[in-house]
Amino acid sequence: MFRRASLTAVALAVVVALTPAVAHAAPAGDDFDSATEITTLPFSTTIDTTGSTKAADDPNPCYFWGEGSVWQRYTAPSDGLLRVTARKGSWGTMLAVYTGPRGALGLEPNACVQDGNYTVHAKAGTTYYFMLIEYNEQYGGPLSFTLRQATRSPTTPWPRRPRRRCRATISPTSPSPPPSRARRRRAATPRRPDRSGTATPRPAPSSSRSTAT
Repeated sequence: MFRRASLTAVALAVVVALTPAVAHAAPAGDDFDSATEITTLPFSTTIDTTGSTKAADDPNPCYFWGEGSVWQRYTAPSDGLLRVTARKGSWGTMLAVYTGPRGALGLEPNACVQDGNYTVHAKAGTTYYFMLIEYNEQYGGPLSFTLRQATRSPTTPWPRRPRRRCRATISPTSPSPPPSRARRRRAATPRRPDRSGTATPRPAPSSSRSTAT
């Protein structure tokens, strides 16, 4: 009986190994030319990257090699800030933002984040392509994707208030400060003798009062 069970297990393993894998249909926006267009903001959706493929001319943002990509695109009607977010509970999906035509795409500055968000400094009339990259087909699955307008870049610090400087004002009628201790000590010290060996006397302090003759 034990031998029969072992043979049955081996037969099942062979059947599973020979059974072809179920092919998943490619999701919407699987290719750059069929990128899903976003027309209004705010935009929020769930994208399933299962079955996504990679084209031969797909870029590798920040040297991240993936086997599947899904594309979204949005044309900015005016200058402003855009906040894009792509998050998934399991292995994070790489998010990259590009501009330009196919084959000559330009990556936005530092626009490659994994399971996070990015702020786009949008220009009027420019089309922005959002690339979602999966490492391989095993990591494909649903993720949340949002795009909205932002009021301020999170990397821009708030302006600082200027420091107030206190300046002391001296009144013309205020008495002059007393001489310092070092000044009084120098005044009491006699001068050194000159070459002839006689000490040079200090001049007497002038008096504001006139001397009677």
